[in-house]
Amino acid sequence: MAKNLYLSDIPLDDDNIVGNQTVDLNHVEAQILEGVAQLYPEPFARLDSYCKQYMRPLVASEVEYPSDSLRASRYPFMDHNILIWERELQFYLAYLEYIAPLKHLGLAFFIPNIDISNKQVRAEQTFDLALATRLMEETGQKVVVNDLSLINDEQIFVITGPNQGGKTTFARMFGQLHHLAGLGCPVPGLNTQLGFCDAIYTHFSYREDIRAGHGKLEEDLIRIHDSLKEATASSIFIMNELFDSTTYDDALYLSEQIIRKLLAKKIVTVWVTFIDALTLISPQIVSLMSMVETEDLTRRTFRICRKPADGLAYALSLAEKYGLTYNRLMEGIDE
Repeated sequence: MAKNLYLSDIPLDDDNIVGNQTVDLNHVEAQILEGVAQLYPEPFARLDSYCKQYMRPLVASEVEYPSDSLRASRYPFMDHNILIWERELQFYLAYLEYIAPLKHLGLAFFIPNIDISNKQVRAEQTFDLALATRLMEETGQKVVVNDLSLINDEQIFVITGPNQGGKTTFARMFGQLHHLAGLGCPVPGLNTQLGFCDAIYTHFSYREDIRAGHGKLEEDLIRIHDSLKEATASSIFIMNELFDSTTYDDALYLSEQIIRKLLAKKIVTVWVTFIDALTLISPQIVSLMSMVETEDLTRRTFRICRKPADGLAYALSLAEKYGLTYNRLMEGIDE
């Protein structure tokens, strides 16, 4: 009988493991397989060649792709492209499962049109995905949706209006649209058109770190300088309450200088601010405002609409609602 080239040459460990595959043939089955191999030598020869080439663990010098660690430990015969596809497919299926309850609630998702030659941005009925999920899980309510658009030469959204009105949520939503689109996922909303985005630079207010060795204003300027240096015309900037640690005049001056650099580099930007004057710097700036109900100025609608900044923060109406106006406080003291 010819030597068994298909079983005896495969090294087994104490648990009868071939590489990472368990051999569970008994001696009778092994003899039958050996006989079949003699009757049909050509297909078994091809199988033997395949196993010698692929069914072996990788050495460190061969690990070139992230998926190789999985290929070396579980599927040594798999091509790395197949494993990358498998892992990405798991991600996309998980994402579709994640958004399914939101779609059942009536929220829309859309595979965006990406135009590398056009910087126009458009989305209808879009929303913050994380907020929508939290509201659904905690209250069963549907999140408020908004429309947005940058057309022709428009380049920067400047969002003003009362606090707790959805300005920061809108900024997060804008970043999510571009990030999810870059991953190839359906994005929240309808009829979505986006330009190509190579990077997203964000700046949200944070507490000053005394260990940094310099103040919050200097830290802000350093971060923005580095971001502007790296960014291209295809990048996205998202700024939230920048320079809130300095005076109004200084914040206005610094913000204007940065906005002019963003305009010069043709970078699409969302800028949430308390400085209404920023909306007047250039016709390429779109003024957005967080809205309140007309009959009750203390109630936020969480709608963000195109509207000239009106300089109203509605602080007085809030103070009246909670009895914190000067007159009410003085009445309390007199009593």
